[in-house]
Amino acid sequence: QKWNGFQHMKGSPLKGDLALFCVACPQPGINMDPTKSLHDWKYTHTMVMDRNFKVEHIKERCSEDQVWLMDRHGYMVMHLEYQEYLKATPHITEKPSCNNHKALSLPNANCGKLDCMGIGAMACAWHGWFYPHSVVDFQKGERQLNMDYSLANALAYNMASIQNVVGGSNYIQIPSSICIVPRISIWHVHGHKKECYARYSPLFIKGAGWVDGDIVETLWSLLNVVSASTCGMSSPHQQELLDFQMNDSNFMKMIWLGLLSILLVCTLSQAAMQLRACHRN
Repeated sequence: QKWNGFQHMKGSPLKGDLALFCVACPQPGINMDPTKSLHDWKYTHTMVMDRNFKVEHIKERCSEDQVWLMDRHGYMVMHLEYQEYLKATPHITEKPSCNNHKALSLPNANCGKLDCMGIGAMACAWHGWFYPHSVVDFQKGERQLNMDYSLANALAYNMASIQNVVGGSNYIQIPSSICIVPRISIWHVHGHKKECYARYSPLFIKGAGWVDGDIVETLWSLLNVVSASTCGMSSPHQQELLDFQMNDSNFMKMIWLGLLSILLVCTLSQAAMQLRACHRN
């Protein structure tokens, strides 16, 4: 239905409707009973965000002549809405309170002939699936306003009850009913103050599991393969190719997840048989 069934349905595909998402994460009405209470820790969603400065794009001469065929239906955010958001949202430079990360100085760097210096994405921290309609591009390095837009769209996709998360104001408005626990990845948290480890390590989140917070880093290699080819493409063509690469990544995980489940069941049954044989002997 994701790829072939919309022509037989009444409505048109919405944001991210042509993209695959994690089949293992709890999703009411898809892989779990929608009447169940979601307050239990096992229904927690753990999301990670990261950036990739390998995926660049050269400025175009006639950008107004572009035709967008797959805009908003995949993993990249809707182009027009994103540009309007960037124009309406001021960039506020904040002094680092803990760790002087290099990405903080990149917004002031000279972008030269590029209109895109990289991309930022959201992914499932457990299984490494890209979130649909949440991948943004960077105009002047990694700015907080870019990643805020990515986070808002990932939340909006995952929770149908959230309406107008981005809103009309200059700042992201997240409903108070959503409990967000911010954390820093294992690799980065050790570069901060000592007290940051106890406060922000993902290993101390109830229900988060054993995650390092850097699983997105393992996904960039798939996009880096085509990044050199997409640099000079038109913006719509680049968007379509990146969407295809990310969809293929999620699709292959879906296929292998089923095979892994079968292997796990077989392994557990064999372990149980060996345990019973051991007790008999």
